[in-house]
Amino acid sequence: YAKPFGLVHERRLFLSHDGTDFRGEDRLVLRNAATQPRRFAVRFHLHPSVKVTRIADSTGALLRLPSGSIWRFRADAALEIADGVYLGTGDAIRKTQQLVISGVSGAEPATIKWALKRANDREPEHAVH
Repeated sequence: YAKPFGLVHERRLFLSHDGTDFRGEDRLVLRNAATQPRRFAVRFHLHPSVKVTRIADSTGALLRLPSGSIWRFRADAALEIADGVYLGTGDAIRKTQQLVISGVSGAEPATIKWALKRANDREPEHAVH
């Protein structure tokens, strides 16, 4: 993103040995002092078969897979659930959803931390439907 937007994107990832804890940190760093602050969005596109439920504190969501397993997504910023499209089946376009974390870059690097962890297979009561 350096040439078109004046930002350098850095991503660090961690995956636990059993695959049930996946975490990341995205950083947006201004390329130089002349770069103006910019709005950004970190997007996580979901498969159409994944059902999303917002968690009451607005920083997380529960993802229910067709198998019935539940995964908890958390971010250190407000999280939005937005409409999206899925293009993974040839020419067909299917509606889906995406998780979106938005912000504004500034003089200091913008850092967004997020985590996807397997939850119990029973939906917690603090989910918002």
